[in-house]
Amino acid sequence: MKNLQTALVSQGLDFSHVAKTTIYTTNVTEFRSPEVTEVRSRYFGQNRPASTLVQIVQLASPEYKIEIEAIAVAP
Repeated sequence: MKNLQTALVSQGLDFSHVAKTTIYTTNVTEFRSPEVTEVRSRYFGQNRPASTLVQIVQLASPEYKIEIEAIAVAP
């Protein structure tokens, strides 16, 4: 989420500008944990964007567990 935040800030945006996320994970069960929900709430607050969760076999690097793609709308 910090990488996403850095990308948003570089364009003068923040998490309130995110309209949709696609989350790729190697383990959907881990991603649905209360800890992950708390992290998402910390960044997005009550205005969570539309999102799609996709489980895949492996990401670009074997040590990665999750990749987030986001679409933000600039005013």
